[in-house]
Amino acid sequence: MATSKTAICNMALAKLGDKPRRISDYTLDEGVNAQWCRDFYDLARNEVIARCDFACVRKTAELTQSDEDPDVTAWTYKYERPDDCVVFRKMTDEGGNEYEFYEMTDSDGRFLYANVDDAWGVYSFLNDDPTTYSPGLIEMIYWSLAEKLALPVTGKASIQQAMFMGLDRADRVGRAKDGVEHYIEQPEGNTKWTDGY
Repeated sequence: MATSKTAICNMALAKLGDKPRRISDYTLDEGVNAQWCRDFYDLARNEVIARCDFACVRKTAELTQSDEDPDVTAWTYKYERPDDCVVFRKMTDEGGNEYEFYEMTDSDGRFLYANVDDAWGVYSFLNDDPTTYSPGLIEMIYWSLAEKLALPVTGKASIQQAMFMGLDRADRVGRAKDGVEHYIEQPEGNTKWTDGY
């Protein structure tokens, strides 16, 4: 399903009722609604990406080991958190076996700690291309954006509450619609569940 930031913003504005005006272009429109959309769009998108593990924003990649020794003595290895990571979901070895990890921010940045060498990460990444979004992700982003736009655009807390309830409903429907994965414990050595990543 191809769409655009402008289309997602107009879907969100449509949820707010008949008063809000459509925007013509997300980046160029000078109107107040377009300005509000630009203020809140990234926040709404990133919150939704972090909230659900949609396949269209999931990435599996080998992690880069830090040159520094781990600051936390319980962990043997320190890895750089991927730059495009919104939320880190799990750490595996090359065979797909899952390991515990610890995420921490220090003065040098954000790092991942684990007791596995040559680690791989499964995470939700910052995908800023709406043409690649699934229908469920699009729906959740416009509901999240509508909830954030409700007060500045309409001035009505009751509309904001209705948008919050709509987002909660879209969350449940979106997970089912897009087959959002729910992680469960897997038997030791079983790598079949990672096929297709």
